[in-house]
Amino acid sequence: MISNIGENLKFIEAPNKARPPHSNSLLIDDDIKVLIDCACGDSNIELLQKKGIDIIISSHFHIDHTMNNYKFPSAEIWAHEDDAPAIQSLNCYRDYLGFHELSEGKVWEEYARTYDIHPTPIKRKLYDGESLDFGKNRLKVIHTPGHTPGHCCFLINDAQLFSAEIDARLFGPWYGHLCSNIDDFIESVELCIEIKPAALITSHNGIIRDNIEQRLQKFLDVIYEREEKLLKALKKPSTIEELTHLHIFYGPVRTFNEFRRVTEKAAITLHLQRLLKAEKITRYGQLYYVQ
Repeated sequence: MISNIGENLKFIEAPNKARPPHSNSLLIDDDIKVLIDCACGDSNIELLQKKGIDIIISSHFHIDHTMNNYKFPSAEIWAHEDDAPAIQSLNCYRDYLGFHELSEGKVWEEYARTYDIHPTPIKRKLYDGESLDFGKNRLKVIHTPGHTPGHCCFLINDAQLFSAEIDARLFGPWYGHLCSNIDDFIESVELCIEIKPAALITSHNGIIRDNIEQRLQKFLDVIYEREEKLLKALKKPSTIEELTHLHIFYGPVRTFNEFRRVTEKAAITLHLQRLLKAEKITRYGQLYYVQ
């Protein structure tokens, strides 16, 4: 589904409620035709191929945002400098996820087979604060790391914010790879609140126009709620593996498949690193516990 949200500005809704491996896209149908993110479903991609796209901007490197970049061979791919390596190289993509570092190489191999990742060259690296002028529409690059190192939001004509994975879902922020950073994510969400956009155009939660500040604050609070649950669990000395099976990050799920298990493990690892740095917990060998 494609809907107009401004002059020469179109929201492209992904299938299956934009659940991964899909995500919503934004089309700037202007003097220069620009697509932000490229995993909005096969039928939408076919329409966009017929239209012709000059530039694809990847908000970050994840496959549910970049999976169809290679299907537009004449388009330039732009992305933030910190995520560009993982878009250009399968080995860098692997290293960013951190599965091998977590001793989960077999899960990476299955992931790579499932999604058939196609690296694509980056024509232009983006930097925080840049202004990109495409005709009637202007974007400001807002570097918002945390989900990934180079995750970016884009402020459109000083009003609407394409916020990508800062999407105000009730689930809360997703940081299930070792390249993620919880402290950065907190700062990035706070920055989006400060911007006070007229609308959030999100990757997985549609367009949000009401109670944006409150929704983003609830989104942010989930991090602290998870941390409190983890601290409570750490009254009993526990290993990362034991903590992983408490489902503190994902919560109750129908299927705790291998990908979820490993990304839960990564998220718990990041929380433990943050709590150790804050001197709220102690580590002895493989055991973590509240001091």
